[in-house]
Amino acid sequence: MFLWYPMYSLYLKSIEFFSFQVDNLLLLHFFFKLPFLFLDLLCGFFIFTIILKLTADRNKAKIGFLFWWLNPIIYYVYGIHGHYELLVPFSIILLISGLLDRNSIVIAIALVIGFTTKYFLIILIPFVVIYMLSNKQHKILKNASLFLLPVY
Repeated sequence: MFLWYPMYSLYLKSIEFFSFQVDNLLLLHFFFKLPFLFLDLLCGFFIFTIILKLTADRNKAKIGFLFWWLNPIIYYVYGIHGHYELLVPFSIILLISGLLDRNSIVIAIALVIGFTTKYFLIILIPFVVIYMLSNKQHKILKNASLFLLPVY
């Protein structure tokens, strides 16, 4: 479990640890969902900034933000499936933001967060490398890979 889903197993272990302190398990789940709710807000903010950078149109950025918040799939994943899975779209959005800002630390952090949540995010690595090579971002690619190597 810890090898395949490290974030989820960390969540379960922390609930086991704190369940002795709190009588109400639903209240405990609520407090553990608060950081993920904050990440959900950050996703909307990053979508807004990404669309604003790409189109320079504030109305389109607002519509993108509203599409994130009014999407029923987000509520389904958050409420029914498991809120920790919101780390995957957050890492993808963070990865796109890092690519647009040419920030190697943000790119590395996004890949680490996404890869430790679900392994299918490794599919994006060749596309990120191709994008960075086509835009002559060799230094950023080298720095991002140097940040990723010690983690894995």
